[in-house]
Amino acid sequence: MQMISLEDDKIFLTLQRQKGRPGYLSGVDYAFMRNVKDKEERQEKLNARKKRHYEQCAATFNKQSIDFSDDDFSDEVASTSEIDCLPVSSTEYKSNIIDTSQTQLTVTNKTRGRKEIMTAKLSSALDRCKISDRDAVHIIIAVAEALKVEVSDLVVNRSSIKRYREQSRMVLANNIRKKFSTSELNAIVLHWDGKLLIDLTGKQTVDRLPIVITNNDSEQLLGVPKLLQGTSKAQAEAIYQHLSE
Repeated sequence: MQMISLEDDKIFLTLQRQKGRPGYLSGVDYAFMRNVKDKEERQEKLNARKKRHYEQCAATFNKQSIDFSDDDFSDEVASTSEIDCLPVSSTEYKSNIIDTSQTQLTVTNKTRGRKEIMTAKLSSALDRCKISDRDAVHIIIAVAEALKVEVSDLVVNRSSIKRYREQSRMVLANNIRKKFSTSELNAIVLHWDGKLLIDLTGKQTVDRLPIVITNNDSEQLLGVPKLLQGTSKAQAEAIYQHLSE
């Protein structure tokens, strides 16, 4: 122990002689020390910026307080809007209302449009051209302005267009089901095939399952349901649901 000159080596030797030898020697991680130092410097700079900002805000507030308390400046600020925050008597308040009543602007209540513009044919055209609900709003407004139609009278918004398109598709599907009856068919052949198609109301690719039944020369598309997963179980459930309907 007396031959060791470094204090760290003495401490290490003492720890090594203890039970379990808890002491150890390791190199200095200079990269970690630099990161810690840089982090501390950034925090100090941030605190300094915050302190300067608070001091500037306090100085500005104090300056405004001094300016408003000056008697010579009170006559000049009387014409500004900030003087409205000061307490006044009822007589002065009424006189101010009378003086400013002529300069007030009339505000008209904007009414929402009530005229429906969506039709079954327009809904089918939007679906056929793969136009989303948001794009349909811009197109309909541009066409209405070109035809000199008052846009404010029309019901043109994304939610209304989306709701009407969904209802139109449902009505069209029900009509097709009513026209096609499987009771008159002796036997049918079921066909299905999963495909990745672009969504009707967007530009994303979705997994769809076309389901078709055929009998001799007749052919009928039962549906093209959207699948969350392209597994065989999901396809079987979609086919069973459409056959049940």
